[in-house]
Amino acid sequence: MNQPSYTPFNWQIVSHYHISQRFAIGAGSGLSVYEKLLIPLYASAQFYITKPRRLTPYLECHIGGSFATDREANGGFYLSPSIGAQFKVNRKIKLNLMAGYELQKLERTKKQEDPYFHTTFKEELSHHSITLKIGLTY
Repeated sequence: MNQPSYTPFNWQIVSHYHISQRFAIGAGSGLSVYEKLLIPLYASAQFYITKPRRLTPYLECHIGGSFATDREANGGFYLSPSIGAQFKVNRKIKLNLMAGYELQKLERTKKQEDPYFHTTFKEELSHHSITLKIGLTY
């Protein structure tokens, strides 16, 4: 089984449209650094467990795919469900803290060479990560 050689780092921006006081849908993108740089594109949904207050717990899920910037790699399926809390800082700004899970699939081309043998093959990776996220809503 292949193990990731790097701890992933993600930067994301998401825009939501509130369908109701407790449910929002949207889309997002960003940068994800694994063995290769990936650009995820995904749909997002948020469900606020209670009516909005100073502290509001919520569920969130991103689902989509990603694209690799390297020609020797292909992005793949992306899924990130999480649970969080939104803290109202003032009338316009809210702080979001979340914990969750992330699945990111990635395919990369590997080369194996020695004096007698040369080969190229595709390696499929599935990153399973625990996520901690912090964000701002304004």
